[in-house]
Amino acid sequence: MGIPLSARPEARGGSGPPGSDPDTVRAHVLDGPGAGHAILNCLYAVQALHNADWSTALAGALNDWQAACWLAADRRFRASVVVSPHDPHAAADEVERCAATSGFVQVLLLGSSQAPLGQRLHWPIYAPPRRPGCRWRSTPGSPGPTRSHRWVGRRTTSRTTRARH
Repeated sequence: MGIPLSARPEARGGSGPPGSDPDTVRAHVLDGPGAGHAILNCLYAVQALHNADWSTALAGALNDWQAACWLAADRRFRASVVVSPHDPHAAADEVERCAATSGFVQVLLLGSSQAPLGQRLHWPIYAPPRRPGCRWRSTPGSPGPTRSHRWVGRRTTSRTTRARH
């Protein structure tokens, strides 16, 4: 199994892919350069699962894994709460649950969703992180076909005129 070109050979620890071993990440990201902390952004495509129950269950399992394997490994590790946008009320409950665990500092959402993130549908997700230091983070990505791509490169008016020289 080769190392991706985007990964430094020394970043590979143990038998897993680069960035999968807390001890190696600690040595190369925290101890080596002397970083005060590192924020984990777990991108396992939970938002791309269109079964709300499955997506919600996987998000909870990923957050438990981050807490057990990463946050427990070093107090300098921080994590992003992974939520499923398909059930906003369950997502809000997950944010509250993770907020009780030290080390979760932000909520991670994909930047593109089937319904725009500002719609009322998503408002329950935005309510919980009111504690100091908890933020929202949007990362590039989409849970599937986006709606806005249809407009790229198309005329925005029904008639176009050319300047005459």
